[in-house]
Amino acid sequence: MYRNRSTFIPEERAETLYHTMYALMRLEKTGEARQVLMEYDKLIREDLPGEELTWVSGEMNKLRILIEEGDPFPRGRELRELNRRGDWAEAEKKGSALLEQKPTLSPEEYAETLYYLTYARVRLGKTEEARENITVWEQFTNTTPLSQELFWLKGEMEKLKKEL
Repeated sequence: MYRNRSTFIPEERAETLYHTMYALMRLEKTGEARQVLMEYDKLIREDLPGEELTWVSGEMNKLRILIEEGDPFPRGRELRELNRRGDWAEAEKKGSALLEQKPTLSPEEYAETLYYLTYARVRLGKTEEARENITVWEQFTNTTPLSQELFWLKGEMEKLKKEL
């Protein structure tokens, strides 16, 4: 049931602001995300949400850093854009090269690169390579927890798995 945002309790409002800001950041709408961040800061000053939502504060701080310092993984953005344009061969080439640098990638960078590479391979009809990527993905995510920002990847990888 939809409620007017003025009737939200502070915890609900904090969580809603986080999800809104996250979506805006994914859409690269940093100006609007800054406004949401200011609204979140005001909420925290006026009505500190309960301890059960301390994860929101941590995640909002990560997004704050993204706004202030820029994208920590611009190569992931490049792979995403190549896939969006349908340039799957180039996304596969760059994604494969990037995965060879695994020791230098953060877990988030590795997971995101693996997803974009798998996506490109599915679109190119390279089913065996895509299945191998999914197996590697599953092994990786079973031993390495993903950050909150990358939970969407799990659902997207499941979609790719079903396409195969």
